[in-house]
Amino acid sequence: MQSLQNPLIATMASLLLGVAIGLAFGLIEERIRLRRAKTTRERPSYGFGSSTLRRTAYLLATLVAVQALCPLLFSEGLQWSVSAGLLAGYGMVLCRWYIGMRRI
Repeated sequence: MQSLQNPLIATMASLLLGVAIGLAFGLIEERIRLRRAKTTRERPSYGFGSSTLRRTAYLLATLVAVQALCPLLFSEGLQWSVSAGLLAGYGMVLCRWYIGMRRI
């Protein structure tokens, strides 16, 4: 398999892909948390929801699909860049939510 010519471009592309996936799943979680908070009167908790495991399985399936569709981004150690981007994207959503919870 031929690798990408410039490793910086490959690293940035894999980071951006990971951030996009992390942001997408983080925003899905946030939307579900907000909907659940509107239906209940109590303060939102840190616990698991009713379908958290299913969404986690969707996240893992998405990562497997990306790995199958974009094999160049998962060669020569670049899979760690995708994972770091995913962590950064999901972490941004969680930090924004945590800062909002502290203001309450």
